[in-house]
Amino acid sequence: MVLDAEITARLASEIPHSPGLYDGGSLFGVIMDFRQIILNELARQGKSRYWLAEACADQVSRRTTYGYLAGENRITDDKLAVLLDAMGLYLKQQG
Repeated sequence: MVLDAEITARLASEIPHSPGLYDGGSLFGVIMDFRQIILNELARQGKSRYWLAEACADQVSRRTTYGYLAGENRITDDKLAVLLDAMGLYLKQQG
């Protein structure tokens, strides 16, 4: 799934962000909460955290996935990319 106009509009209304962390170039002009994006997409697809941990276990440890989704730890960009890919979420530069 590519973040097209319809999905971008839905994300803008549903996804919490950190308005104090303006970086001038992020989607919506703020830092997006990828953890919440993944959790919302899991719910939308009717999938569990367990499903995601198992789907990514060959590249991201289950403990890392669970800890990240619980907000207990951060995750590196390469591991985040694996989680997003498993969910069918991809970033697309606009413009």
